[in-house]
Amino acid sequence: MTEMADKNKPADYFNRPEKLVTLGGFREGVCAMTLSADHRWLVVGSGDPYYEAERPGEVIVFDLATQQPVSPPLLHPQVVNSVSLTEDGKLLATGCAD
Repeated sequence: MTEMADKNKPADYFNRPEKLVTLGGFREGVCAMTLSADHRWLVVGSGDPYYEAERPGEVIVFDLATQQPVSPPLLHPQVVNSVSLTEDGKLLATGCAD
């Protein structure tokens, strides 16, 4: 008998049989990320807090079905320390210390 997933419990992502994927394209380290409510997009903020002036931050939005960015990176003047999507996925908010 198989056990049905309870939608009110968090998923156990560490014991899943599916293949894990590494997404790339970042110039610096990942500092923030969020997943869209429909699990279609992953939004990742990056940057280097030690060399902000020389290497600005960026935000990359990935389509998880294709595992590719949906647009060129969104540049920020400093490391991106927060990213958030509205529940409908139509509005993206990002933040940095500028």
